[in-house]
Amino acid sequence: MKRHGNLWDKIIDPENIKSAYKKARRCRSKFESVQKFEKNEEANLKAIREALVNKTFKTSRYTTKIIYEPKKRTIYILPFAPDRIVQHALVNIIEPIFEKTFIDDSFACRKGKGQHSGSTRTKEFVKRNKYCLKGDIRHFYPSINHDILMSLLERKIKCKNTLWLLRDIVYSFPGETNSPIGNLTSQLFGNLYMNELDKFVKHELRIKDYIRYCDDFCLFHDDKEFLKDAAKKIEMFLAERLKLTLSKCDLFQTSRGVDFLGYRHFPDYTLLRKSTAKRVKRRLKKLPGQLANKEISLETYCSSIASTYGWLKWADTYNLMTLIKLDELLQDAKQKQKEVNMRGFPKELNTKQDYLNCIENYPNETRQALQTLLDSRFSWFRVRELDDGEEAPEGDNYRVVEEKDGMDPEAETKRILEELREDPNALLFLRGFTVEEVQELINPVT
Repeated sequence: MKRHGNLWDKIIDPENIKSAYKKARRCRSKFESVQKFEKNEEANLKAIREALVNKTFKTSRYTTKIIYEPKKRTIYILPFAPDRIVQHALVNIIEPIFEKTFIDDSFACRKGKGQHSGSTRTKEFVKRNKYCLKGDIRHFYPSINHDILMSLLERKIKCKNTLWLLRDIVYSFPGETNSPIGNLTSQLFGNLYMNELDKFVKHELRIKDYIRYCDDFCLFHDDKEFLKDAAKKIEMFLAERLKLTLSKCDLFQTSRGVDFLGYRHFPDYTLLRKSTAKRVKRRLKKLPGQLANKEISLETYCSSIASTYGWLKWADTYNLMTLIKLDELLQDAKQKQKEVNMRGFPKELNTKQDYLNCIENYPNETRQALQTLLDSRFSWFRVRELDDGEEAPEGDNYRVVEEKDGMDPEAETKRILEELREDPNALLFLRGFTVEEVQELINPVT
């Protein structure tokens, strides 16, 4: 088995670190930590590289949050800098190495794969097999063993500096197990860990029709007893080789329907999962009222309907689409968007979404309006009263104004020092923008 060396120079290459930074900040430009980093971007990126070169980098402490969709999970969060940037820099270089070792029928967290591709593949397997063995792992990410994971990484990587960084990340969580959900590297580590099961199923059990998405997997065959035996061997393999436990392992006829990746796959058709269908009905029922009450923007209204159609079109959902009148909603959304386009550039832009809606159809006018927002974000703020003979500080951001108490013409005149500052109540901020977001809209990076 080929082991890869000489990776470190690629990881610490300034261009790779800059690329990692751009990926890490994607969709996070409004975060305070990102904005703070950007103020001194070049020096901060240089400091991250030096920390790697000098091996003073150490994975930061995790903070946590609980999410409840689709089920209760703990998400572990690392700082934007240096941790998220470092992990992107690492993954940029090592992901292609491991990607070559993965089977084609592994569909999670991989370019060109995903849920819909996995669903299409599942349809093929359901059509040509009588039985399905469906299983998943109990508490998968929290159960990943650090030592086993590190040994899998060492099989393909021999670069000592890269292994130093990998060890720091793998063992950053206390205890013997856990690859924290929230880490970019955990997606790759999870696929690498479960790749051992993939190879066992394909090469030792010789199952042709097998598919996996993260820790959920399905085996297909015409022989029920063969799959029963496979289930026992898989359970033993997981326990002995990977120290994992099955949370469920169901064996059933494919004619019953295979509930996988959000769809129910039958031999001759595919339906949406019942819970998903209920959620779609509830959401679409609310949309017209929310738009009328200005609780959502027209852009949100249109994109919600379009995304629903995009999800439903992958299944045989004609009856469902008829029931929720999706065609009518799509036509309504298109008409509303058309009316906005026909009216031309609006006289007033009252929300952030208004600007975002207009930038595509009226780029010049919208950028002028955004520039006005940007220029008018400063206001004069009273600092203090100046003493007699005291001069104001130098600079265009200071001025002195005179004022009197009340209307008495004989009242003493006071000299007040004012400073030009960014006003937190300026329209730019009231609209929900950050300075960086507006600057990027005015001068987009190509």
